[in-house]
Amino acid sequence: MPNNGLVSVQSRGSARETLSRLLATLAGRQLTIFARVDHAAGAASMGGTALMQDQQSAGIDLPLKALVWEDAGGKAWLTYSDPAWIAQRHGLGTASAATVIRN
Repeated sequence: MPNNGLVSVQSRGSARETLSRLLATLAGRQLTIFARVDHAAGAASMGGTALMQDQQSAGIDLPLKALVWEDAGGKAWLTYSDPAWIAQRHGLGTASAATVIRN
């Protein structure tokens, strides 16, 4: 699968250690973390993670986000990622892609 704008770097540590090092690095650079998503907790509350079971990289685009903004002329806009693009980006299987597009 082409990278589709994603960069994946294998860590020398566990996921927990990698997260700790990432958070420390971001804090050291005074970068703000706006949200942290616990996909495991979300999956437990929703009964599964079909898209991430298909391709774990889909988690970078989940949960789906929307941006409401106003241009210089005062017009309001709604911007979101096209679900079909997300399915293509992650090479989701037919059933998973249909779930993204349908929802």
